[in-house]
Amino acid sequence: MSAAPEPRNTNTGETLHALSWLFVLIAQLLNLIGPILLVLVAGRMRKDDGWQAMVALIAALVLSAYSLFYTRTFRFWVTADELIIKEGLFNRTLRHVPFARIQNVAFRQTLLHRIFGVVELNLESGAGTKPEAKMTVLPLLRARLLQQQIRGAVVQMPLDDPAQPSAAISPTEVLVHQVSTAELLRLGLISNRGMVLVGSAFYFLSQSNLIPSGRDARGHSLFNTISHWLRDSVGVAHGPLFWAAMIALWFVMIVLVVRVASMLLAVITFHDFKLYVTSAPVSAFGHGQQLRVEHGLSTRQGGSTSAHRIVCLLLRDGLLYRWFKRQSVEVVLPGNSHDDGSKNARGMRYLSPISRPDVANDLIELASGISFKQLVLNPLHVRAWRRMVKWPLLIVGVQVLALIVFLATHQHVSAALMMLCFYVGFSFWMVRCYQRSAAVSGYQLTPTHCIIRAGYFSQCTHILPRREVQSVTLSQSPFDRRSHMATVAIDLCAGSAFETPHAAVHYLAIKDARKLAASLRLKTF
Repeated sequence: MSAAPEPRNTNTGETLHALSWLFVLIAQLLNLIGPILLVLVAGRMRKDDGWQAMVALIAALVLSAYSLFYTRTFRFWVTADELIIKEGLFNRTLRHVPFARIQNVAFRQTLLHRIFGVVELNLESGAGTKPEAKMTVLPLLRARLLQQQIRGAVVQMPLDDPAQPSAAISPTEVLVHQVSTAELLRLGLISNRGMVLVGSAFYFLSQSNLIPSGRDARGHSLFNTISHWLRDSVGVAHGPLFWAAMIALWFVMIVLVVRVASMLLAVITFHDFKLYVTSAPVSAFGHGQQLRVEHGLSTRQGGSTSAHRIVCLLLRDGLLYRWFKRQSVEVVLPGNSHDDGSKNARGMRYLSPISRPDVANDLIELASGISFKQLVLNPLHVRAWRRMVKWPLLIVGVQVLALIVFLATHQHVSAALMMLCFYVGFSFWMVRCYQRSAAVSGYQLTPTHCIIRAGYFSQCTHILPRREVQSVTLSQSPFDRRSHMATVAIDLCAGSAFETPHAAVHYLAIKDARKLAASLRLKTF
Protein backbone atom coordinates (compact mmCIF):
# COMPACT_ATOMS: atom_id res chain seq x y z
CA MET A 1 0.00 0.00 0.00
CA SER A 2 1.56 3.21 -1.12
CA ALA A 3 1.70 5.99 1.42
CA ALA A 4 -0.19 9.13 0.46
CA PRO A 5 1.42 12.52 0.92
CA GLU A 6 0.79 14.08 4.31
CA PRO A 7 0.35 17.77 5.09
CA ARG A 8 3.66 19.27 6.03
CA ASN A 9 2.23 20.80 9.20
CA THR A 10 0.65 17.52 10.44
CA ASN A 11 3.39 14.89 9.98
CA THR A 12 2.33 13.07 13.13
CA GLY A 13 -1.32 13.21 12.16
CA GLU A 14 -4.32 14.60 13.94
CA THR A 15 -5.83 12.93 17.00
CA LEU A 16 -9.34 12.62 18.31
CA HIS A 17 -10.79 14.60 21.18
CA ALA A 18 -9.10 14.21 24.56
CA LEU A 19 -12.22 12.54 26.00
CA SER A 20 -12.55 10.01 23.18
CA TRP A 21 -11.60 7.18 25.51
CA LEU A 22 -14.63 7.93 27.66
CA PHE A 23 -17.03 7.59 24.72
CA VAL A 24 -15.34 4.38 23.54
CA LEU A 25 -15.65 2.97 27.07
CA ILE A 26 -19.35 3.87 27.23
CA ALA A 27 -19.94 2.22 23.84
CA GLN A 28 -18.26 -0.98 25.04
CA LEU A 29 -20.28 -1.00 28.25
CA LEU A 30 -23.48 -0.54 26.25
CA ASN A 31 -22.58 -3.66 24.26
CA LEU A 32 -22.46 -5.53 27.57
CA ILE A 33 -25.74 -4.12 28.87
CA GLY A 34 -27.58 -7.33 27.97
CA PRO A 35 -25.47 -9.69 30.14
CA ILE A 36 -25.43 -7.07 32.92
CA LEU A 37 -29.24 -6.83 32.98
CA LEU A 38 -29.47 -10.63 32.85
CA VAL A 39 -27.28 -10.89 35.97
CA LEU A 40 -29.26 -8.19 37.78
CA VAL A 41 -32.69 -9.65 36.93
CA ALA A 42 -32.05 -13.38 36.97
CA GLY A 43 -29.21 -13.53 39.48
CA ARG A 44 -29.06 -12.80 43.18
CA MET A 45 -25.80 -11.69 44.82
CA ARG A 46 -25.23 -12.97 48.33
CA LYS A 47 -22.95 -11.52 50.98
CA ASP A 48 -20.20 -14.06 50.24
CA ASP A 49 -20.19 -13.26 46.50
CA GLY A 50 -17.71 -10.40 46.69
CA TRP A 51 -15.55 -12.03 44.01
CA GLN A 52 -18.20 -11.10 41.43
CA ALA A 53 -17.79 -7.43 42.24
CA MET A 54 -14.01 -7.84 42.05
CA VAL A 55 -14.27 -9.44 38.59
CA ALA A 56 -16.54 -6.62 37.41
CA LEU A 57 -14.10 -4.02 38.73
CA ILE A 58 -11.13 -5.66 36.97
CA ALA A 59 -13.11 -5.89 33.72
CA ALA A 60 -13.99 -2.19 33.97
CA LEU A 61 -10.34 -1.27 34.52
CA VAL A 62 -9.24 -3.40 31.54
CA LEU A 63 -11.86 -1.79 29.28
CA SER A 64 -10.86 1.67 30.46
CA ALA A 65 -7.19 1.01 29.73
CA TYR A 66 -7.99 -0.41 26.30
CA SER A 67 -10.18 2.58 25.44
CA LEU A 68 -7.49 5.03 26.55
CA PHE A 69 -4.67 3.39 24.57
CA TYR A 70 -6.85 2.79 21.50
CA THR A 71 -7.84 6.43 21.18
CA ARG A 72 -4.27 7.57 21.81
CA THR A 73 -3.00 5.47 18.90
CA PHE A 74 -5.70 6.75 16.50
CA ARG A 75 -4.29 9.15 13.88
CA PHE A 76 -5.71 10.62 10.70
CA TRP A 77 -4.49 12.87 7.88
CA VAL A 78 -6.56 14.88 5.42
CA THR A 79 -5.03 15.47 2.00
CA ALA A 80 -6.42 17.13 -1.10
CA ASP A 81 -8.30 14.05 -2.32
CA GLU A 82 -8.34 11.40 0.42
CA LEU A 83 -8.49 10.65 4.12
CA ILE A 84 -5.75 8.54 5.71
CA ILE A 85 -6.56 6.72 8.97
CA LYS A 86 -4.16 4.81 11.21
CA GLU A 87 -5.70 2.87 14.09
CA GLY A 88 -5.36 -0.28 16.16
CA LEU A 89 -3.71 -1.25 19.41
CA PHE A 90 -2.52 -4.77 18.68
CA ASN A 91 -3.35 -5.10 14.98
CA ARG A 92 -2.63 -1.74 13.41
CA THR A 93 -4.20 -0.80 10.10
CA LEU A 94 -3.61 2.05 7.68
CA ARG A 95 -6.56 2.89 5.42
CA HIS A 96 -6.73 5.32 2.52
CA VAL A 97 -10.28 6.53 1.87
CA PRO A 98 -10.55 8.61 -1.33
CA PHE A 99 -13.18 11.33 -1.20
CA ALA A 100 -14.62 9.99 -4.46
CA ARG A 101 -15.68 6.77 -2.68
CA ILE A 102 -17.53 8.50 0.14
CA GLN A 103 -21.27 8.26 -0.49
CA ASN A 104 -22.69 9.50 2.80
CA VAL A 105 -21.36 11.56 5.70
CA ALA A 106 -23.35 10.59 8.80
CA PHE A 107 -23.10 12.20 12.20
CA ARG A 108 -24.45 11.37 15.64
CA GLN A 109 -24.61 13.51 18.76
CA THR A 110 -25.89 12.13 22.04
CA LEU A 111 -26.62 14.33 25.02
CA LEU A 112 -23.12 13.66 26.32
CA HIS A 113 -21.64 14.64 22.95
CA ARG A 114 -23.45 17.96 23.05
CA ILE A 115 -22.29 18.68 26.59
CA PHE A 116 -18.64 18.44 25.52
CA GLY A 117 -19.18 19.98 22.06
CA VAL A 118 -18.10 16.90 20.10
CA VAL A 119 -19.66 14.67 17.44
CA GLU A 120 -19.31 11.13 16.10
CA LEU A 121 -18.66 11.08 12.35
CA ASN A 122 -19.11 8.12 9.99
CA LEU A 123 -17.90 8.21 6.39
CA GLU A 124 -19.77 5.60 4.38
CA SER A 125 -19.40 4.11 0.93
CA GLY A 126 -21.31 1.48 -1.03
CA ALA A 127 -18.82 -1.28 -0.22
CA GLY A 128 -20.86 -2.76 2.62
CA THR A 129 -22.84 -2.18 5.78
CA LYS A 130 -19.93 -0.83 7.84
CA PRO A 131 -18.60 2.71 7.43
CA GLU A 132 -15.30 3.18 5.65
CA ALA A 133 -14.09 5.46 8.43
CA LYS A 134 -15.48 6.05 11.91
CA MET A 135 -14.26 9.12 13.76
CA THR A 136 -15.46 8.28 17.25
CA VAL A 137 -15.22 11.73 18.81
CA LEU A 138 -14.25 14.88 16.93
CA PRO A 139 -14.59 18.53 17.96
CA LEU A 140 -17.68 19.95 16.32
CA LEU A 141 -15.77 22.63 14.41
CA ARG A 142 -13.25 20.10 13.08
CA ALA A 143 -16.05 17.76 11.97
CA ARG A 144 -17.76 20.56 10.03
CA LEU A 145 -14.47 21.50 8.42
CA LEU A 146 -13.89 17.88 7.39
CA GLN A 147 -17.34 17.74 5.78
CA GLN A 148 -16.55 20.91 3.82
CA GLN A 149 -13.29 19.38 2.60
CA ILE A 150 -15.07 16.23 1.46
CA ARG A 151 -17.73 18.26 -0.34
CA GLY A 152 -15.04 20.12 -2.24
CA ALA A 153 -15.17 23.49 -0.48
CA VAL A 154 -12.04 25.64 -0.61
CA VAL A 155 -10.47 25.41 2.83
CA GLN A 156 -7.17 26.82 4.11
CA MET A 157 -5.60 25.31 7.20
CA PRO A 158 -3.48 27.43 9.55
CA LEU A 159 0.01 26.16 10.29
CA ASP A 160 -0.21 26.60 14.04
CA ASP A 161 -3.55 24.87 14.79
CA PRO A 162 -5.01 22.49 12.20
CA ALA A 163 -8.27 22.15 14.13
CA GLN A 164 -9.18 25.82 13.64
CA PRO A 165 -9.80 27.09 10.10
CA SER A 166 -8.25 30.41 9.24
CA ALA A 167 -10.33 30.85 6.10
CA ALA A 168 -13.01 28.69 4.55
CA ILE A 169 -15.21 29.39 1.61
CA SER A 170 -18.23 27.25 2.42
CA PRO A 171 -21.14 26.90 0.02
CA THR A 172 -24.49 28.46 0.82
CA GLU A 173 -26.79 26.16 2.77
CA VAL A 174 -30.54 26.73 2.56
CA LEU A 175 -33.24 25.25 4.80
CA VAL A 176 -35.88 23.83 2.43
CA HIS A 177 -38.03 21.66 4.72
CA GLN A 178 -38.80 21.40 8.43
CA VAL A 179 -41.26 19.11 10.22
CA SER A 180 -43.30 20.58 13.07
CA THR A 181 -44.27 18.81 16.29
CA ALA A 182 -47.92 18.64 15.18
CA GLU A 183 -46.87 16.71 12.06
CA LEU A 184 -44.80 14.34 14.19
CA LEU A 185 -47.85 13.64 16.35
CA ARG A 186 -49.74 12.77 13.18
CA LEU A 187 -46.87 10.48 12.21
CA GLY A 188 -47.26 8.69 15.54
CA LEU A 189 -50.96 8.17 14.86
CA ILE A 190 -50.24 6.83 11.37
CA SER A 191 -47.34 4.52 12.14
CA ASN A 192 -47.05 1.52 14.46
CA ARG A 193 -43.63 2.38 15.86
CA GLY A 194 -44.94 2.04 19.41
CA MET A 195 -45.50 -1.71 19.11
CA VAL A 196 -41.86 -2.45 19.92
CA LEU A 197 -41.83 0.03 22.81
CA VAL A 198 -45.05 -1.36 24.32
CA GLY A 199 -43.87 -4.94 23.88
CA SER A 200 -40.56 -4.18 25.61
CA ALA A 201 -42.34 -2.43 28.48
CA PHE A 202 -44.76 -5.33 28.93
CA TYR A 203 -41.88 -7.82 28.99
CA PHE A 204 -39.99 -5.74 31.56
CA LEU A 205 -43.06 -5.44 33.80
CA SER A 206 -43.78 -9.15 33.52
CA GLN A 207 -40.22 -9.99 34.62
CA SER A 208 -40.26 -7.57 37.55
CA ASN A 209 -42.22 -7.40 40.78
CA LEU A 210 -44.35 -4.47 39.62
CA ILE A 211 -47.07 -6.82 38.38
CA PRO A 212 -48.39 -9.21 41.08
CA SER A 213 -48.22 -12.89 40.24
CA GLY A 214 -49.54 -16.10 41.73
CA ARG A 215 -52.01 -15.73 44.57
CA ASP A 216 -51.36 -11.99 44.84
CA ALA A 217 -52.61 -11.47 41.28
CA ARG A 218 -56.04 -13.01 41.83
CA GLY A 219 -57.58 -9.93 43.38
CA HIS A 220 -55.31 -7.26 41.94
CA SER A 221 -54.93 -8.21 38.26
CA LEU A 222 -55.99 -5.77 35.59
CA PHE A 223 -58.43 -8.32 34.20
CA ASN A 224 -60.26 -8.57 37.52
CA THR A 225 -60.28 -4.81 37.92
CA ILE A 226 -61.96 -4.35 34.54
CA SER A 227 -64.38 -7.19 35.32
CA HIS A 228 -65.46 -5.54 38.56
CA TRP A 229 -65.87 -2.21 36.76
CA LEU A 230 -68.10 -3.78 34.12
CA ARG A 231 -70.19 -5.48 36.79
CA ASP A 232 -70.60 -2.41 38.99
CA SER A 233 -70.88 0.35 36.36
CA VAL A 234 -72.38 -1.32 33.33
CA GLY A 235 -74.19 -4.20 34.98
CA VAL A 236 -72.46 -6.89 32.89
CA ALA A 237 -70.88 -9.84 34.66
CA HIS A 238 -71.22 -13.06 32.61
CA GLY A 239 -72.27 -14.39 29.26
CA PRO A 240 -71.48 -13.48 25.64
CA LEU A 241 -72.13 -9.78 26.24
CA PHE A 242 -69.49 -9.75 28.97
CA TRP A 243 -66.82 -11.33 26.77
CA ALA A 244 -67.71 -9.07 23.83
CA ALA A 245 -67.38 -6.01 26.08
CA MET A 246 -64.07 -7.29 27.49
CA ILE A 247 -62.61 -7.90 24.03
CA ALA A 248 -63.74 -4.49 22.79
CA LEU A 249 -62.36 -2.75 25.87
CA TRP A 250 -59.00 -4.52 25.65
CA PHE A 251 -58.78 -3.71 21.95
CA VAL A 252 -59.42 -0.01 22.60
CA MET A 253 -56.87 0.07 25.43
CA ILE A 254 -54.17 -1.62 23.34
CA VAL A 255 -54.78 0.73 20.39
CA LEU A 256 -54.62 3.79 22.64
CA VAL A 257 -51.42 2.66 24.37
CA VAL A 258 -49.73 1.79 21.07
CA ARG A 259 -50.70 5.10 19.48
CA VAL A 260 -49.53 7.15 22.46
CA ALA A 261 -46.21 5.25 22.46
CA SER A 262 -45.88 5.77 18.70
CA MET A 263 -46.47 9.51 19.07
CA LEU A 264 -43.88 9.72 21.84
CA LEU A 265 -41.32 7.74 19.84
CA ALA A 266 -41.93 9.83 16.70
CA VAL A 267 -41.35 13.08 18.60
CA ILE A 268 -38.17 11.75 20.24
CA THR A 269 -36.75 10.37 16.99
CA PHE A 270 -37.64 13.15 14.52
CA HIS A 271 -37.79 16.22 16.73
CA ASP A 272 -36.79 19.38 14.85
CA PHE A 273 -36.34 17.50 11.56
CA LYS A 274 -34.60 19.77 9.05
CA LEU A 275 -33.55 19.30 5.44
CA TYR A 276 -30.86 21.56 3.99
CA VAL A 277 -29.75 21.96 0.39
CA THR A 278 -26.26 23.14 -0.50
CA SER A 279 -25.20 24.37 -3.92
CA ALA A 280 -21.58 23.33 -3.75
CA PRO A 281 -18.99 23.43 -6.53
CA VAL A 282 -18.37 20.33 -8.60
CA SER A 283 -16.07 17.99 -6.68
CA ALA A 284 -15.19 14.34 -6.30
CA PHE A 285 -17.93 13.98 -3.72
CA GLY A 286 -20.75 15.04 -5.98
CA HIS A 287 -22.01 17.29 -8.75
CA GLY A 288 -23.01 20.49 -7.05
CA GLN A 289 -26.22 19.99 -5.05
CA GLN A 290 -25.82 18.44 -1.61
CA LEU A 291 -28.57 17.29 0.77
CA ARG A 292 -28.23 17.27 4.56
CA VAL A 293 -30.72 16.23 7.25
CA GLU A 294 -30.61 16.38 11.04
CA HIS A 295 -33.15 15.35 13.66
CA GLY A 296 -33.57 13.97 17.17
CA LEU A 297 -34.48 15.16 20.65
CA SER A 298 -31.94 13.64 23.03
CA THR A 299 -29.67 12.26 20.31
CA ARG A 300 -29.16 14.45 17.26
CA GLN A 301 -28.26 12.48 14.17
CA GLY A 302 -28.35 12.84 10.43
CA GLY A 303 -26.18 12.83 7.36
CA SER A 304 -25.31 14.52 4.12
CA THR A 305 -24.90 13.24 0.58
CA SER A 306 -24.99 14.37 -3.00
CA ALA A 307 -28.25 14.13 -4.93
CA HIS A 308 -26.66 12.02 -7.64
CA ARG A 309 -25.55 9.43 -5.03
CA ILE A 310 -29.13 8.47 -4.23
CA VAL A 311 -29.84 4.86 -5.21
CA CYS A 312 -33.61 4.97 -4.73
CA LEU A 313 -36.38 7.26 -3.49
CA LEU A 314 -39.42 5.75 -1.77
CA LEU A 315 -42.74 7.55 -1.56
CA ARG A 316 -44.91 5.93 1.12
CA ASP A 317 -48.63 6.44 0.68
CA GLY A 318 -50.47 3.81 2.71
CA LEU A 319 -54.11 3.70 3.76
CA LEU A 320 -53.61 5.64 7.01
CA TYR A 321 -51.40 8.14 5.22
CA ARG A 322 -54.18 8.80 2.72
CA TRP A 323 -56.75 9.23 5.50
CA PHE A 324 -54.56 11.97 7.00
CA LYS A 325 -53.59 13.28 3.52
CA ARG A 326 -49.91 12.78 4.25
CA GLN A 327 -46.93 11.02 2.63
CA SER A 328 -43.36 10.17 3.57
CA VAL A 329 -40.27 10.37 1.39
CA GLU A 330 -37.47 7.91 2.15
CA VAL A 331 -34.04 7.74 0.58
CA VAL A 332 -31.75 4.74 0.03
CA LEU A 333 -28.01 5.32 -0.18
CA PRO A 334 -25.22 2.83 -0.90
CA GLY A 335 -24.18 1.06 2.28
CA ASN A 336 -26.83 2.34 4.68
CA SER A 337 -29.20 -0.16 6.24
CA HIS A 338 -32.78 0.39 5.24
CA ASP A 339 -34.46 -2.43 7.11
CA ASP A 340 -34.29 -0.89 10.56
CA GLY A 341 -35.01 2.72 11.26
CA SER A 342 -33.40 2.83 14.66
CA LYS A 343 -29.75 2.27 15.44
CA ASN A 344 -28.72 0.55 12.21
CA ALA A 345 -30.05 3.26 9.91
CA ARG A 346 -27.02 5.52 9.85
CA GLY A 347 -27.03 8.86 8.15
CA MET A 348 -29.86 9.86 5.86
CA ARG A 349 -32.98 7.74 5.64
CA TYR A 350 -35.73 10.33 5.15
CA LEU A 351 -36.10 13.46 3.14
CA SER A 352 -39.28 13.89 5.15
CA PRO A 353 -40.86 11.38 7.58
CA ILE A 354 -44.26 13.00 7.00
CA SER A 355 -45.47 15.84 4.77
CA ARG A 356 -48.35 16.96 2.60
CA PRO A 357 -48.51 15.44 -0.91
CA ASP A 358 -47.53 18.69 -2.61
CA VAL A 359 -44.49 19.09 -0.33
CA ALA A 360 -43.50 15.45 -0.92
CA ASN A 361 -43.69 15.98 -4.68
CA ASP A 362 -41.49 19.07 -4.39
CA LEU A 363 -38.90 17.12 -2.38
CA ILE A 364 -38.84 14.32 -4.96
CA GLU A 365 -38.43 16.85 -7.74
CA LEU A 366 -35.63 18.49 -5.79
CA ALA A 367 -33.74 15.22 -5.30
CA SER A 368 -34.41 13.54 -8.66
CA GLY A 369 -35.79 16.14 -11.06
CA ILE A 370 -38.97 14.06 -11.56
CA SER A 371 -42.31 15.88 -11.30
CA PHE A 372 -45.35 13.86 -10.21
CA LYS A 373 -47.88 16.51 -11.18
CA GLN A 374 -48.39 15.15 -14.70
CA LEU A 375 -47.18 11.59 -14.18
CA VAL A 376 -49.16 8.90 -16.03
CA LEU A 377 -48.30 5.28 -15.22
CA ASN A 378 -48.45 2.39 -17.65
CA PRO A 379 -51.07 -0.07 -16.34
CA LEU A 380 -50.69 -3.72 -15.39
CA HIS A 381 -52.40 -6.60 -17.16
CA VAL A 382 -56.19 -6.20 -17.33
CA ARG A 383 -56.60 -9.42 -15.30
CA ALA A 384 -53.94 -8.59 -12.72
CA TRP A 385 -56.47 -8.13 -9.92
CA ARG A 386 -57.70 -11.69 -10.39
CA ARG A 387 -54.22 -13.04 -9.82
CA MET A 388 -53.82 -10.82 -6.76
CA VAL A 389 -57.06 -11.85 -5.06
CA LYS A 390 -57.03 -15.55 -5.93
CA TRP A 391 -54.71 -16.89 -3.23
CA PRO A 392 -55.96 -14.73 -0.31
CA LEU A 393 -59.54 -15.76 -1.02
CA LEU A 394 -58.54 -19.41 -1.37
CA ILE A 395 -56.55 -19.50 1.89
CA VAL A 396 -59.24 -17.69 3.91
CA GLY A 397 -61.94 -19.81 2.22
CA VAL A 398 -60.34 -23.08 3.32
CA GLN A 399 -60.14 -21.87 6.92
CA VAL A 400 -63.73 -20.60 6.93
CA LEU A 401 -64.97 -23.84 5.35
CA ALA A 402 -63.28 -25.89 8.08
CA LEU A 403 -64.85 -23.69 10.75
CA ILE A 404 -68.30 -23.95 9.12
CA VAL A 405 -68.06 -27.76 9.00
CA PHE A 406 -67.01 -27.82 12.66
CA LEU A 407 -69.92 -25.60 13.73
CA ALA A 408 -72.43 -27.55 11.61
CA THR A 409 -71.37 -30.92 13.05
CA HIS A 410 -71.85 -29.54 16.58
CA GLN A 411 -75.34 -28.28 15.67
CA HIS A 412 -74.45 -24.58 15.68
CA VAL A 413 -76.23 -23.86 12.41
CA SER A 414 -76.82 -20.16 13.10
CA ALA A 415 -73.13 -19.58 13.81
CA ALA A 416 -72.20 -21.47 10.62
CA LEU A 417 -74.55 -19.29 8.58
CA MET A 418 -73.03 -16.18 10.14
CA MET A 419 -69.54 -17.35 9.16
CA LEU A 420 -70.73 -18.01 5.61
CA CYS A 421 -72.23 -14.51 5.36
CA PHE A 422 -68.98 -13.10 6.76
CA TYR A 423 -66.94 -14.87 4.09
CA VAL A 424 -69.22 -13.63 1.30
CA GLY A 425 -68.92 -10.04 2.51
CA PHE A 426 -65.17 -10.44 2.99
CA SER A 427 -64.83 -11.75 -0.57
CA PHE A 428 -66.60 -8.74 -2.07
CA TRP A 429 -64.44 -6.40 0.01
CA MET A 430 -61.20 -8.16 -1.01
CA VAL A 431 -62.14 -8.09 -4.69
CA ARG A 432 -62.82 -4.37 -4.49
CA CYS A 433 -59.51 -3.70 -2.69
CA TYR A 434 -57.41 -5.67 -5.17
CA GLN A 435 -59.19 -4.06 -8.11
CA ARG A 436 -58.21 -0.71 -6.67
CA SER A 437 -54.65 -1.92 -6.04
CA ALA A 438 -54.27 -3.08 -9.66
CA ALA A 439 -55.75 0.19 -10.92
CA VAL A 440 -53.28 2.43 -9.05
CA SER A 441 -50.23 0.20 -9.70
CA GLY A 442 -48.02 0.57 -12.74
CA TYR A 443 -44.72 1.84 -14.04
CA GLN A 444 -43.26 4.68 -16.04
CA LEU A 445 -39.92 4.93 -17.78
CA THR A 446 -38.27 8.31 -18.27
CA PRO A 447 -34.90 9.00 -19.91
CA THR A 448 -33.22 9.06 -16.48
CA HIS A 449 -35.52 7.22 -14.04
CA CYS A 450 -37.82 4.23 -13.67
CA ILE A 451 -40.92 4.79 -11.52
CA ILE A 452 -42.78 1.81 -10.03
CA ARG A 453 -45.92 2.04 -7.92
CA ALA A 454 -47.58 -0.91 -6.19
CA GLY A 455 -49.93 -1.65 -3.29
CA TYR A 456 -53.13 -0.26 -1.86
CA PHE A 457 -53.10 -0.71 1.94
CA SER A 458 -49.35 -0.09 2.03
CA GLN A 459 -48.74 1.76 -1.21
CA CYS A 460 -45.15 2.53 -2.16
CA THR A 461 -43.67 4.30 -5.17
CA HIS A 462 -40.06 3.57 -6.17
CA ILE A 463 -38.14 6.27 -8.04
CA LEU A 464 -35.07 4.47 -9.41
CA PRO A 465 -32.26 6.23 -11.29
CA ARG A 466 -31.50 4.15 -14.36
CA ARG A 467 -27.78 4.62 -13.84
CA GLU A 468 -28.08 2.59 -10.60
CA VAL A 469 -29.66 -0.45 -12.28
CA GLN A 470 -27.30 -3.39 -11.83
CA SER A 471 -29.33 -6.14 -13.48
CA VAL A 472 -32.84 -6.74 -14.85
CA THR A 473 -34.61 -10.11 -14.51
CA LEU A 474 -37.72 -11.19 -16.42
CA SER A 475 -39.37 -14.22 -14.83
CA GLN A 476 -42.56 -16.26 -15.35
CA SER A 477 -44.18 -18.71 -13.00
CA PRO A 478 -46.49 -21.47 -14.33
CA PHE A 479 -49.47 -19.26 -13.43
CA ASP A 480 -47.84 -16.32 -15.25
CA ARG A 481 -47.38 -18.38 -18.41
CA ARG A 482 -50.98 -19.51 -18.28
CA SER A 483 -52.19 -15.88 -17.93
CA HIS A 484 -49.63 -14.49 -20.42
CA MET A 485 -48.03 -12.36 -17.69
CA ALA A 486 -44.48 -11.80 -16.41
CA THR A 487 -42.54 -10.11 -13.61
CA VAL A 488 -39.67 -7.66 -14.12
CA ALA A 489 -37.32 -7.45 -11.09
CA ILE A 490 -34.63 -4.76 -10.80
CA ASP A 491 -31.42 -5.19 -8.83
CA LEU A 492 -29.81 -1.93 -7.71
CA CYS A 493 -26.26 -0.96 -6.77
CA ALA A 494 -26.89 -0.63 -3.03
CA GLY A 495 -24.09 -2.63 -1.47
CA SER A 496 -26.13 -5.60 -0.24
CA ALA A 497 -29.32 -7.39 -1.15
CA PHE A 498 -30.54 -6.97 2.43
CA GLU A 499 -30.34 -3.17 2.11
CA THR A 500 -31.88 -2.81 -1.35
CA PRO A 501 -35.63 -2.22 -1.36
CA HIS A 502 -37.65 -4.69 -3.39
CA ALA A 503 -38.18 -3.13 -6.81
CA ALA A 504 -40.28 -5.26 -9.16
CA VAL A 505 -43.26 -4.93 -11.46
CA HIS A 506 -45.63 -7.89 -11.15
CA TYR A 507 -48.53 -9.02 -13.37
CA LEU A 508 -47.35 -7.27 -16.52
CA ALA A 509 -48.48 -8.39 -19.95
CA ILE A 510 -45.66 -10.41 -21.48
CA LYS A 511 -45.25 -7.93 -24.33
CA ASP A 512 -44.97 -4.97 -21.95
CA ALA A 513 -42.61 -6.89 -19.65
CA ARG A 514 -40.19 -7.67 -22.47
CA LYS A 515 -40.30 -4.08 -23.66
CA LEU A 516 -39.61 -2.73 -20.14
CA ALA A 517 -36.74 -5.17 -19.53
CA ALA A 518 -35.13 -4.33 -22.88
CA SER A 519 -35.43 -0.59 -22.21
CA LEU A 520 -33.86 -0.87 -18.75
CA ARG A 521 -30.90 -2.78 -20.16
CA LEU A 522 -30.10 0.05 -22.55
CA LYS A 523 -27.46 2.51 -21.33
CA THR A 524 -28.55 5.42 -23.46
CA PHE A 525 -29.36 7.81 -20.62
